[in-house]
Order: sequence, then structure tokens, then C-alpha cells
Amino acid sequence: MRAISHHLTVAIVINGQQHPRKRSRPPAERHAHGRLEPIRAIRRAAPVEMTEHYANIEPSRADVDALEGPVLLEFGTAWCGHCRAAQPLIGKALADRSGITHLKIEDGPGRPLGRSFRVKLWPTLILLSKGQELGRVVRPQDLRAIEQALGAAGRG
Repeated sequence: MRAISHHLTVAIVINGQQHPRKRSRPPAERHAHGRLEPIRAIRRAAPVEMTEHYANIEPSRADVDALEGPVLLEFGTAWCGHCRAAQPLIGKALADRSGITHLKIEDGPGRPLGRSFRVKLWPTLILLSKGQELGRVVRPQDLRAIEQALGAAGRG
């Protein structure tokens, strides 16, 4: 059997100018029944429901510092695997802490709020009170790490 693969020629454009070098890449393919088939068959599968939502309009640092009571800032993105995996843990940790204001902020290069808190990895959880950092956990792997960072904050 002979497998046929189509290649795409992709032009690289930098600052509106086409770069002289071109790349040739095969389309996404999968092996099935001894031949290569386009990935279209996989795309027909049921979509994954994304319940994680990060606000893409962020407050200023002054607005965050002025918030009353304990505030948990969660920096991440909806497409981040670590962020998605941490959602059940964060939900459990906040379940009995109704006194905490939870802000989910979409982070990325050039985002001033994340840079002001020196966020480098996602998700990063930062507990604040009156603008002062009380706790921080980066890429939480278990519930204990989040609860340790939160301490007694927000418990009724």
C-alpha cells in the first residue's frame, strides 16, 4: 500500500513583509486501516466543554489593592492544561470560604497585572488582603498546597 501525503507551503510574514524562506509541513494526519487519513474524522467527535473562564479585561493594580477583605487572584488561561487540571482543586478549597473574593484573570505576555505580581507560570494563585500578599501557590498539584496558601482566610 502506498500512502499519499499532501504538503502545504506556508509563507512566513514578518512586519508585513514576506520572509524569503518557506516551510513545507504535512497536514495533520492519523494512521487508520493501513493508510493515512486527514484528521477531519477526529474533529467530528463531541467537543470538550470548557467551563473555565478567565476575565480578559483585567483590573488595574490600584483597583486590586483597594479591594476589601481577602482576595484570591488566579492567573491563567482557559487553554492551559495545568490551569484546567487545577480547577477542581481550587473549587474544593474555596467551597467553604465564602469570605474570599475570587478573581480569575487571563494572563499572558505584556499583561500588566500579572507582571506586577511577577507571575511566570500558570496557574498562579495569590491571596491578598489590603493589597498585601499573604500567600502564593504556583501550579498547585494537591488540595493541601492551596489550603496552606489560603490559611484561615475567608472562613465563615
